[in-house]
Amino acid sequence: MTVGNLLNNVLIKKRREDKLIEIDPFDEKSLQLAQYALSPREIIYWKKEGGESQRHHLIDLGKPYEFQPHEYALVVVRERVVLSEGIVGRFIPMSGLIEKGFGLTAGKLDPNYGREGEEIRFGLYNLKNIPNSYDHKSPLAYIEFFDLRELSSTMIEKTEREKLIWLKRRLAQVE
Repeated sequence: MTVGNLLNNVLIKKRREDKLIEIDPFDEKSLQLAQYALSPREIIYWKKEGGESQRHHLIDLGKPYEFQPHEYALVVVRERVVLSEGIVGRFIPMSGLIEKGFGLTAGKLDPNYGREGEEIRFGLYNLKNIPNSYDHKSPLAYIEFFDLRELSSTMIEKTEREKLIWLKRRLAQVE
């Protein structure tokens, strides 16, 4: 068993068959050489209304979303990812975002991610001084998987800050 290395497409499929990685919905065309392409399901943005900033959810992604200059929005990913103990995920922005003038804020997925219904969210930022369209048909980011099950490591506990962030995200999903 190869562990500690980046999983290629054959190993990602194998870990899925073994139920160590779940991706739902899974599309064979999104599986690349050593990563899986993630696509947007929803855009969460803020708009000033009546002097206050109001949160909006754009669920119908039938056309490109027009970002205002330097606008920041959250993008919820369509795919649900669940990882087993010892499997971690890391994100890579799509190169097309860079070319279009967007910045992507992304994190990582720890072992056992997704077991409590967590959804993957990215921050998407228009780096331009002019309006900029984001085409929802283009994948947003790739996820890479690493299998660390056979490597020695010590147990890592979430910090209080990480626990608070997790709780805030869970509450935001309920809204």
